[in-house]
Amino acid sequence: VGVNGDVYIGSYSGTFYSINGRRGTLNWSYDLPTHGAVQCTAAEGTDSTVYFGSYDNYVYAINSSGLLVWTFETGGMVNSSPSVETNGNVDTVYIGSFDHCLYRLDYDFTVGGLEPEMVWKYDTGAPVQYSSPAIDGQYVYIASDALYAIDKNTGELGWSYVPGGSIFGSITVDS
Repeated sequence: VGVNGDVYIGSYSGTFYSINGRRGTLNWSYDLPTHGAVQCTAAEGTDSTVYFGSYDNYVYAINSSGLLVWTFETGGMVNSSPSVETNGNVDTVYIGSFDHCLYRLDYDFTVGGLEPEMVWKYDTGAPVQYSSPAIDGQYVYIASDALYAIDKNTGELGWSYVPGGSIFGSITVDS
């Protein structure tokens, strides 16, 4: 649910929707040009830009009017839900992909542009499936074949824990 009470949902048919959470009416819809399935939960930035991934290998940023702001292509389908951290005018988007990587994408929403800056990517060695990054202090946490703590600024591994099998769930951090 967005800051204005709007509800965001993607579909397997490749359409992303904004629904008025008070009335249950359609605000807008955006048809992905590739018709890639959207199977992750979206995250909203401070300027009401909505971020989500798709099975077409792209991360999307859609503004509050339903217009495409930018796309970023990863090397695999994206069904990991993004996490967003805002610092001043910059939204930092952390998102995982089937290409084994966790990405840090920075987007200055006051400058605009066609795509974000990829600050770093970390290769986990296995697909990042359904796991949403969790942000806490110095680290962003992601799961694939292990639980990884990645330094938010450098993209370097802080530590990892191998539980004995792939992890498909999202992470909760006790702050």
